[in-house]
Parts: sequence; C-alpha cells; structure tokens
Amino acid sequence: MANTIVNDVRSSSGLNDVTDRARTVLEPPEPLSKAVRKRWDIIIAARSTKEWASGIDLELAVILAKMLVQLDREERLLQAEGAVITGVRGGPAVNPRAGVVSSLRGSILRYEARLHFDVEQGGSVDRKNARQAERKAAERDKAADRDGELIQRFGDGLLPRPKPRSVQ
Repeated sequence: MANTIVNDVRSSSGLNDVTDRARTVLEPPEPLSKAVRKRWDIIIAARSTKEWASGIDLELAVILAKMLVQLDREERLLQAEGAVITGVRGGPAVNPRAGVVSSLRGSILRYEARLHFDVEQGGSVDRKNARQAERKAAERDKAADRDGELIQRFGDGLLPRPKPRSVQ
C-alpha cells in the first residue's frame, strides 16, 4: 500500500477532472530533453487536460519548462562560483550569473501568470483570479529589477565594496 494513490472525489466535476487527466495524455509541440520533459509533465499535470485546449498554452508550457531547467542550472553554477568573484582587475566583482538568475526568475513569473498559475500556491487558477496572479508577478518583477539595479550599482562602484579579508 506504500505506492497507492488515493483520489478523494467529492463532486462530479472533481470526478470529471480525475477521469479527464487519466484518459488524455498531452504531448509537447516539439521534442524535449529528459530534464525539460520532466518539468513539462509537472506543468501539464497542474491543470486538467481540457484547460490545455489552446495550442499557445502548450507552447508557453514548453518555454516555461525550458526556463525552469535553465534556472536550476544557473542557480547551481552561481552557488558553486559564489555571488562575489574576482574581477578582471583582480578585485571583487559581482558574479554576472546573479543577473541571469534574477532575470530568469522574473521571466518565469511572467510565464506562470500568462498561463494563469497561482504563483503563491503553485496550482492553476480560474480566469477570475488570473489578474491577481499577474499583479503579484508584476510586483515580483519590480522587486527583481530593484535587486538587479542594486547589483549593477555595486558593480559600478556606487555602493561601498566589502573590504577584502586578509589571509593570516
């Protein structure tokens, strides 16, 4: 009983959703790598099949899946390299990957809003709440832009640089 999945269906629409998901398998509009396909499957599973009627939504789901895989890769590399690296002139500098990660996060939020996913809960939302999700994504974009601006100001020397630690 360890791998048993139990679906608690309390309404006919819930039953229809479960039946719909079990019956129809959507395929991506283009061939995907294993990593991207795994993310795409998770995105597709967040909605019932009938909600994916629009071809453009499937295309957007592919783009979102690719961005999520790219974000994972860039975050791993940033963590391995560190946020502050040795610059061209030998002094400390902001790792350019920090800007890439920030940009990817903002783009992912915009695509989630476009697909009408609730960015707070991680599930799909009805059209009535889609505007609210888009506003939340826009607010996060502004916050990401401010963070990017601070990183740029640090790189331009407008913010004080941390003093290098002396090795003893």
